[in-house]
Amino acid sequence: MDYTQDQILDNLIRASNGLPIVHFDLSNITGQVTSKFTPTVGGGRNVTDVRTRTPTHNTVITNQTTGTTSTTTNPVNQTVMSGAMHTVASTVSVVSGLVETVATPFNWGVGEERDNGISIQADPVIADPDVYAAYIKFLNTDVITGESEIIPSPETRNGNKVTEVPTTQPTTGNTNTVMEPAGTAEEKAQSLTALPPLPPAAKPKPTPPKPHKVDLVIKSFSSIKSLRKSPTAPAPADVLVGPKRWKDGMYYWVPKQYQKQFFALCMATVARGATSGSTDAVKAVKENTATIRRRQLQ
Repeated sequence: MDYTQDQILDNLIRASNGLPIVHFDLSNITGQVTSKFTPTVGGGRNVTDVRTRTPTHNTVITNQTTGTTSTTTNPVNQTVMSGAMHTVASTVSVVSGLVETVATPFNWGVGEERDNGISIQADPVIADPDVYAAYIKFLNTDVITGESEIIPSPETRNGNKVTEVPTTQPTTGNTNTVMEPAGTAEEKAQSLTALPPLPPAAKPKPTPPKPHKVDLVIKSFSSIKSLRKSPTAPAPADVLVGPKRWKDGMYYWVPKQYQKQFFALCMATVARGATSGSTDAVKAVKENTATIRRRQLQ
């Protein structure tokens, strides 16, 4: 539906700019939708070891003072000796540890994928002028030109007065004259039954239909009202179809007041009667039915 709507709007834009247009019929559409679900599950066992070693170093310093007294026989000669002791003690130690962590994770999930594929076969319409006449009719809606078309009356043609004389056509028909035979009643009846049947009356030939006039002329390119354009986007409340920014930088849209005319254009592009194949089939069925009825009547 979006493709058809966009095609009609694009053809209107091109036609309003005096460019060629081509309408495409969608003869075949194939759609394929693919959905895929992918589940994922995972698990395991993780072991983590953490080893720590913390060395320590302690130093202890000790100062000691000592004294020694020696006595001789001579009290006058008494000597006192003293001394000091300096002691340094160092202690080195190491503190180590082991931390082991065991984890058993379990993971799961579901993934979804969806693909939409559409294959469209389009055929250009090149032998149906009524389709393009519907485009022109929509663009000519509410367009008033200054030119007035003057159609001459039947009485005056080329400036001369013409008097039309009614003509009579001879009537044609099958006139069959039956001679009444002479003789008795029984002889008359036998002679009447011996006569051949009357031929059927000739059917009048159908008059050919008048050629259909197709209008493929845009009255005024500058006065088109059913398709608006603007350098800025319009308000959504005033838009029926669009807006579409074209390659000239302008925004094109169909106003809401032309809803009836736009719908008629859409119907003219898709509802164009039965195909030739189905028409021939219906005609063959009718002819066959008429032949059977004729045989039954005989």
